[in-house]
Amino acid sequence: MRAAPRGVALVVVVAAVVVTLGDALKLLALRADKKNLELAWRTQPDVPDVVIGDPARLRQVVINLVGNAIKFTDCGEVVLRVRRLAEAAVAQSSDSAVTLQFSIIDTGIGISEEKQKLVFEAFEQADNSTTRRYGGTGLGLTISTKIIELMGGRIWLESQPRQGTKFHFTACLALPPIDEHGPPDEPWHDLRDLRILVVDDNATHRSILAEILGSWSVQVHSAADATSALETLKSANPTSPFQLVLADANMPSRDGFWLAEQIAGNPQLRTTTIMMLTASQRPEDSERCRRLNIPAYLAKPIKPSELLDAMMAAIGPLAQVEETTQASHAAGPQQRSLRVLLAEDSAVNQRVASALLEKWGHRVSVAGNGRQAIAMFAAQPFDLVIMDVQMPEMDGLEATRGIRQYEQGTRGHVPIVALTAHAMKGDRERCLDAGMDAYVTKPIRSKELFRVIQEITQNVQAPMEESPQQPAIDAAAANGHPSTQCIDWQQALDAIEGNRELLGELIGIFREECPKLRSEIATSLQSGDLPGLRRAAHTLKGALGHLAAGYGVQLAQQIEDHARRGSAEAIHPLWPLLQTQLDEINQALSHFPQVEAIK
Repeated sequence: MRAAPRGVALVVVVAAVVVTLGDALKLLALRADKKNLELAWRTQPDVPDVVIGDPARLRQVVINLVGNAIKFTDCGEVVLRVRRLAEAAVAQSSDSAVTLQFSIIDTGIGISEEKQKLVFEAFEQADNSTTRRYGGTGLGLTISTKIIELMGGRIWLESQPRQGTKFHFTACLALPPIDEHGPPDEPWHDLRDLRILVVDDNATHRSILAEILGSWSVQVHSAADATSALETLKSANPTSPFQLVLADANMPSRDGFWLAEQIAGNPQLRTTTIMMLTASQRPEDSERCRRLNIPAYLAKPIKPSELLDAMMAAIGPLAQVEETTQASHAAGPQQRSLRVLLAEDSAVNQRVASALLEKWGHRVSVAGNGRQAIAMFAAQPFDLVIMDVQMPEMDGLEATRGIRQYEQGTRGHVPIVALTAHAMKGDRERCLDAGMDAYVTKPIRSKELFRVIQEITQNVQAPMEESPQQPAIDAAAANGHPSTQCIDWQQALDAIEGNRELLGELIGIFREECPKLRSEIATSLQSGDLPGLRRAAHTLKGALGHLAAGYGVQLAQQIEDHARRGSAEAIHPLWPLLQTQLDEINQALSHFPQVEAIK
């Protein structure tokens, strides 16, 4: 495979296109919101998920061009679109390379034809008056032009005064080798044929959401305001209702919350779930979402992966509501006491799982990693194994294979339940291939863990499907800014059946573990030890999840994801944010015994 043309001056790493662009636009969302601008983006379906290039430099160019568009736009919108150029139109394209075109479209002041050539010259802007009004020298655009040339591309613009500007640039990027195992799983498979109503007063954002959802084989309908959306919902065929509504929280006249209240108060619409989308960051909206049972509150511009995760979390549990609500929370006559091997390296997860299992009458033995789990399994009999997928020394998948190999000599089969932070199709297949029987997602929730254990120990195959995710992070957290309350005390208690004593114990464990994990992350980041950094961030994320520290969980998740992809440069700005959040969380934890908000 050849490298990207003329890109030898750039560091060559694997870059996830959608993730790189999404991270870049998240950094600019606050600036757009302060000017009441709609910020949106869309990559066409034929754009590769992964290319070989320099994500930091690509992000730098996008931030510069989109940032300029926001600066010179006083009302309306800024939109980023990415498409793949046809191979016939681009000489550089081949089986091992692709040329992408990025277009940044705004509704700003525009540039006259005679001034357009000046904008690419160093330290020049189209008009001195714009420098006085908006600031800047134009140097960023000149640097971006040089970077684009290094990526084998070119930059140009289309504009007219007072009619907005379109900046276009191309980049020729290498493609990774073809996966011999075939195409990746489609995590949106279970969303096929869902009926979804998109409600947004901005036509561009409605169109982009419809394109994304349509690519997932979802039946999409649109409405430009809350009133017409409500009429559409009411007039739907009762035998084929809308399962989900994606509503903009901030619309003129009647907003998304008004629509949510109408849905909540209408028995005809009781099967419809609503998710809120917002470009602003109002802390009080989180409480409104809680009161209206809105499962997700996502900040624009929305990454397709964020939207997919939130939809899977909101829609996935619907098919299991009746079954889950009927599950008992105490070990009754139908459930015997089990000898359980718990393999988990996090002290917080160990304590949560052990407390729940012991409350249900089970006997628990704890292994701190996969090697210990295999040794303990061979030394004594167990009725059930609960296995964390990610552990040091030997992970859960490898340990499961070891247990299954040991069982070949005994002709036995002990059920193994995976503990995993994810619930996508790829995780499901990997767990099945390793020999696991079921899984639950972390942070551990008592209802789901009880249900799976009950099913799997009664010789009923517990479904290896997407488990309900943790409640979505509020808009402020999703947009990279902390909410006013860093811990959701009620959520943390609900997850452990209201056991305040156990929560106090978990807080003590966290406060002991946190300094060590912070040190591991800092040391790994400084030395470039990305595997060590990923493991520490993963463990910290799990501990924060049990405390319902939503923004902290998101930051730790982002650091873990970047470490997994090898994007060290993207971690550096996140680490100070996480450190600040950890300080706030520890301060909040010190007030736990006096917290009055927990009912």
